[in-house]
Amino acid sequence: MAVRELIKQDIELLPDEALEDLRKYVLMQKFYFNIFDNDTDYLNSIPGMADKIISGMQEPLSESIPADEVQW
Repeated sequence: MAVRELIKQDIELLPDEALEDLRKYVLMQKFYFNIFDNDTDYLNSIPGMADKIISGMQEPLSESIPADEVQW
């Protein structure tokens, strides 16, 4: 059975409360795949993100957290 059909079956089993979150996720995916050709376009679509990245690039490395101390 195709994945699309399996998803349709799974959606039918979800309670109504879960459908709003699922709809938000689907819209986000639709927005991403229909609008953005690459990550740069996506990041530029976030208000203020370009300025934050430029500001971070201008910060001296001595003021940054060492890579082995970054928590992901």
